[in-house]
Amino acid sequence: MSKILSTFMTLRTLETSRYAIVKLSYHLMTVSKTRRTEYVDSLIQITKECATLLLPKKVLVGTDSHTCTAGAFGQFASGIGNTDAGFVLGTGKILLKIIGEISVAGATYKTMEFVGTAVESLTMEKRMTLCNMVIEAGGKNGVIPADKTTYDYLKDKTTVHYEPVYSDDQARFLAEYKFDVSKLEPLVAKPHSPDNHALARECKDVKIDRVYIGSCTGGKTEDFMAAAKVFLASGKKVKVPTFLVPATQKVWIDLYTIPVPESGGKTCSQIFEVAGCDTPASPSCGACMGVPRDTHGLCLNHKQKLPRTNGP
Repeated sequence: MSKILSTFMTLRTLETSRYAIVKLSYHLMTVSKTRRTEYVDSLIQITKECATLLLPKKVLVGTDSHTCTAGAFGQFASGIGNTDAGFVLGTGKILLKIIGEISVAGATYKTMEFVGTAVESLTMEKRMTLCNMVIEAGGKNGVIPADKTTYDYLKDKTTVHYEPVYSDDQARFLAEYKFDVSKLEPLVAKPHSPDNHALARECKDVKIDRVYIGSCTGGKTEDFMAAAKVFLASGKKVKVPTFLVPATQKVWIDLYTIPVPESGGKTCSQIFEVAGCDTPASPSCGACMGVPRDTHGLCLNHKQKLPRTNGP
């Protein structure tokens, strides 16, 4: 495994193409005196991104299936049930392709590790999105090895000492998948499962009744910035109700305070307003838990929705 990976890395460097490797392995977590287990219960796991708990080598668990988002920081992070949480309190564009390849059960109770030049080029928010979605493949947790991007992100957020850990050179994996992301086209997940995906261009005739941008997977500042740039470039108003649900209070504030690049100083909220979008809602899990009003009566009305989230 080590030799193959090393050769592959050399090929990537020489050809300057972009690759992502997904390695799957069973993970048996042993909590010892030398490995501290932290539990954080929050409304939504993205809230943890500025906490000192998000450090390489740490173990993080929370009562939210997408707690695995924190794997972007090179730590073991997994969702647990309320009973497990009580015990702990007392004691301690790529993912859809991958899910389509291995199915929604392909990583059941396994760890998914992401490596490669494509992964290394991602910002921390994009890495969080990647790790966030492993739960849709049945994964126990996802992890991206900590690197300079991780260290730079944490530099002004914590003074706590941490030590990164990496897969052993002799580590054995159940499977290895390689993807050349430079050849990937935009994908969409069709009902009723994330592994039922198709090329976006193949769905151009599908009528959309509403659009949802938000929640933990698609409600980060970078996500809204990307959407604002699309609206700004088109110069057109939306034709269907478009709902916006920030992942955190900080993201909500960013929508009203951070200028969108090359927009003449306009913020996301201003661009969304001109485009005719719904006013950004209060931060929450949004449609994933049946709120806000964009999901009311969804089943009764048989609405077709274009989401920027992993939710319903």
